[in-house]
Amino acid sequence: EMCIRDRAVSGETLYEEYVTEDTTCANCAVKCGKHVSVESEGITEGKIPEFESLFGTATLQEVYDPERVIKANDLCDRLGMDTISWGVTVAFARECYEKGLLDDDDSPHLEFGDADGLVELARQTAEREDFGDDLAEGSFRLAESLDDEADRYLYGAKGLEFAAHSARGLKGMSIGYATATRGGSHHDTRPTLQYDGNHDETTEGTPEFAARTQHFTALGDSLTQCRFVSEAGWGAQINERYAEAITLATGWDLSTEDVEAIGERIYNLERLINVARGVADRGTDTLPHRTMHEPIPDGPSEGMYCPPEELEGMLDEYYEFRGWNDNGHPTTDTVERLDLSDVAERVAD
Repeated sequence: EMCIRDRAVSGETLYEEYVTEDTTCANCAVKCGKHVSVESEGITEGKIPEFESLFGTATLQEVYDPERVIKANDLCDRLGMDTISWGVTVAFARECYEKGLLDDDDSPHLEFGDADGLVELARQTAEREDFGDDLAEGSFRLAESLDDEADRYLYGAKGLEFAAHSARGLKGMSIGYATATRGGSHHDTRPTLQYDGNHDETTEGTPEFAARTQHFTALGDSLTQCRFVSEAGWGAQINERYAEAITLATGWDLSTEDVEAIGERIYNLERLINVARGVADRGTDTLPHRTMHEPIPDGPSEGMYCPPEELEGMLDEYYEFRGWNDNGHPTTDTVERLDLSDVAERVAD
């Protein structure tokens, strides 16, 4: 049954039944941009719901009506809402409803599987109307207004909801989400190299792996590179291709180590900014209750999770690799090595 339902919102189904044109960047081999048309919804140039959007607005909601899913996504796009954060927040509210922490007086649209309700909640959130006013604050603020039990159902870090890359099943994402400068971002630590079909349960090497992919994303963002093209074409970690390309474009003579250091410097600057604002230390480098206390119940990663002691061990390794102190603050030596002393002083002021 699940396979049939999943197929209804698969990329293949969307492509066959709803895609009307490619809207991709010029000459791109990946071609992720697509327009969809859905006559029943009055949509003629909607953006195709991609992987994360389908996670947030379809499977997470147990909604498998492709036309309603496309409509909810189209509303999010046109009204300026992120489909990951919004979808996870709605699913959080629906779980709270299922557990009795919210009721029909809060909203009539909180049953899992309610496709029409999903669309209505998108409108309400953007307009801050009725329960949408609560959803607009995000899941973490919503949890603060509910019973303490609600914290058990949050899925994010530092106030930002997680994407579709498991913080329980992928050890690199466990430590990566916890230390992300943007909170639960899959564009700080990247999951790509972890999808090798081997759900390895060891944490060996994962703190360094997470840190180095954070260098990669910081560099890529600064170069304004497309993440998919760079990962698939040049490599999902910094290598000689990046150094060669930057050198050819700028005339600078940079080694691979120089380029890696640029990514490291950027990430440490972000960390220093967060430290100065009181939102980055060992206490905030944490994971939600479910990730640390509830093993995955079934599927390929059955039994996997990241218990507190495992996270603490990874944080120790991660901080050591980064040259940060036990509380997760860059040390004076690290700040000086990366030529960030002047910046660190300005940030602290």
